[in-house]
Amino acid sequence: MKNILLLLALIVTGLGSSQDLLMQNGTFNQCSGLFYDSGGEFGNYGNNENLVTTICSDVAGDFVQLNFTQFVTQGGAQADTMYIYDGDDTTAALIGSYTLTNSPGVVSASESNTSGCLTIEFVSSPSGNAQGWIAEIECFTPCQTITASIDDTTPAAVAGVIEVDPGDIVTFNGSATFSEDGTGAEYSWDFGNGASMAGQTVNYAYPNPGTYIVTLTVSDDNPLGCFASSNTIEVKVLDNDMCSGALPICGDIEDVPSPVGAGDAENGINYGCLSSVPNPRWYFMQTGPEAGTLNFTLSQNTGQNGTGSGLDIDFILWGPFDEPVCGPANLNPTNQVDCSYSADSVEQIDIPNAPANSYYVLLITNYSGNAGYINLQMNPVPGSNATTNCDIICQVDLGDDQQICNGGSYTIEAEFTGAFNTFEWQLDGETIPGETGSTLTVTESGTYKLIAEGFDAVFGDPCTAENEVVVTIADSIALNDLTISTCSASTTNADFDLDAEIVNILSPLDAADYSVTFHNSLADAEADAPSITGTDSYNGTDGEVIHVRVEANGTDCFAVSTITLGISPQPALNPAPDMELCDDNSNDGFESFDLSAQTASILGGQSAA
Repeated sequence: MKNILLLLALIVTGLGSSQDLLMQNGTFNQCSGLFYDSGGEFGNYGNNENLVTTICSDVAGDFVQLNFTQFVTQGGAQADTMYIYDGDDTTAALIGSYTLTNSPGVVSASESNTSGCLTIEFVSSPSGNAQGWIAEIECFTPCQTITASIDDTTPAAVAGVIEVDPGDIVTFNGSATFSEDGTGAEYSWDFGNGASMAGQTVNYAYPNPGTYIVTLTVSDDNPLGCFASSNTIEVKVLDNDMCSGALPICGDIEDVPSPVGAGDAENGINYGCLSSVPNPRWYFMQTGPEAGTLNFTLSQNTGQNGTGSGLDIDFILWGPFDEPVCGPANLNPTNQVDCSYSADSVEQIDIPNAPANSYYVLLITNYSGNAGYINLQMNPVPGSNATTNCDIICQVDLGDDQQICNGGSYTIEAEFTGAFNTFEWQLDGETIPGETGSTLTVTESGTYKLIAEGFDAVFGDPCTAENEVVVTIADSIALNDLTISTCSASTTNADFDLDAEIVNILSPLDAADYSVTFHNSLADAEADAPSITGTDSYNGTDGEVIHVRVEANGTDCFAVSTITLGISPQPALNPAPDMELCDDNSNDGFESFDLSAQTASILGGQSAA
């Protein structure tokens, strides 16, 4: 009775789990379900088994993978053993033999296995058995060949190297070729400093000087994780050893790296008390909203947080300026504020009576030539509320508000202090879908905001900056085209008062809001080329077209209309005979005369029409 019940249980199990496969002789095309020993889910395998099961994919070109989640067979002198072959029969290469709890784990058909099949042979001894195994059946598409490529960059690489200043945005464009299909491909960029981004085109800015290797990795949606890496490209982020590359700095900052530069500070500038200017580092700072005296402690050590040995630090400070400046015209003795060439590693910087919201340029030199860390601490000054603006190390500026002409466009280009890689654009407080670049071309009025996320320009710490610009689309200028005529004894030329027609061209617009010029061609009018002079008495020809440029005052917005000139010939007049009538009985000296009766005589043969 036990054997009968077992048989019924096996039949029911097989019917209820038709996608599962039990160990048996035969070949099966299957890519899902579970692969059991002959005992199935609940029973042991049998004695004296010698079975061969071949599992192939049900999709041509795919290969089979088995993931054994449970495995146990009987050991001993005649251990029950499983053999797995990389092919569609037992003549294929043996992948391995497994017994006791030595599970096969995950086993896949190899790339060289053109059948994509796995063949499993199981041999059990005459006595004793065990629970057997459970394996998940899966099929996969073989990895295709992917060749990734960094196609171009902005700015372009020169001799394989991209050179930029800290905070400058680099645009990377990548692509890949696929031997089969690129659907679902993913593009991953490694910027060589621990940062990464995804996408075929990405924008990245490095916050700190150094040399970085950028690598593009392209993968498809194959779960096996197929991928290919491009040839790398080198990015060199220039140091701030030139005034033009000065970095922002503010009070109370710690451990700004002072790596060893190359050579001396640039020639042509009067460096005041500094007898030498080796290993230069250029910075600028901005004062806060209140004027007053500022005092700083400047130090340089080999270790962070003021640890290690002190390093000789020298400096010179110029200012105040309306913006960061360079060159001998600005950095001269007249604008020098403070300077020290002592051998000390700690210096005091004094800025007496610093104006609010002003800029100062600071040159620090590393006389020792050793790498270290710079610290700048602002000290309280009795009676002064002056501060520095630390927002300048993480800043975005969209420039002045703009008015653009109707039908035109304007590209908003931001200036950054810091290195920003993620951008969100908003119009009147609403996010603009799909606009994730650092620039934006607009064609409608509104308040545009850029929210940029990245890293500050000094520490490389994460930061967010935002700025707004108002763009106004000017109203269109609606003009009137005119035709004016005059009589002339000449049938080809006549004088015209063009100025008198300005009010008719503009009507109903206010002439005080516009500037009007007259031109001989449409091209001249659109280009604002030299205009017609003497417009109050312009000698024109019959049928001539004058192009009128009307520009809204205070803008570059303009429209063009036309004046068509017409000339009628001066009529030839004949003398008419006198007309006489007798006075009526009133004898008052007045009578009615029909002057139209003289028309024919005056015109002669000319048509009265």
